[in-house]
Amino acid sequence: MRDACERYDGTQAYHDHNWGVWRGVTWEWGASRAGSFTFLYGRVQQEDSTNGESPLFFYLVDSLGFRTMFRPARIDYVDDRTIRVGGRALRVPARATFVDARGRDTLRVELEIEDAVATDTRTPQAERGDPLAARGLTRPYFIQMKGIARLSGRVGGIPISGEGTGFFETYR
Repeated sequence: MRDACERYDGTQAYHDHNWGVWRGVTWEWGASRAGSFTFLYGRVQQEDSTNGESPLFFYLVDSLGFRTMFRPARIDYVDDRTIRVGGRALRVPARATFVDARGRDTLRVELEIEDAVATDTRTPQAERGDPLAARGLTRPYFIQMKGIARLSGRVGGIPISGEGTGFFETYR
């Protein structure tokens, strides 16, 4: 047992979350500190949804608190990275972009992926509520990524921009 704490200054950290163990559910999720802004984006998607993909939420804050919310329709990924998971080569994102416009407000986020790891959610140790149903997933690989986020646009008539490290998740 240690009787002293270790101090870390200026260290990056990844805050994991738990969306639960819903059968067949996947998600897009990310968070970054980009210059003087911090953002969180995401969506939860049901595997058997007949409505296509639901829009993302994008929540933007600065030192004074909440700035705005956007609803980008999609994330455009460029799967130019290859990693290995369970002895198999898997294509994963190298870059991603999403955009939105709300009246005169605009948003553009570019993600440059520096590192990615994958988990095959069909394995027993990654069981997600129903091991038999997991075998039928169309996107069974859970991808966790670290990279650089670049934010640009306009909010309330004022240009916004920033760049910083972030953590992002998707499925393949």
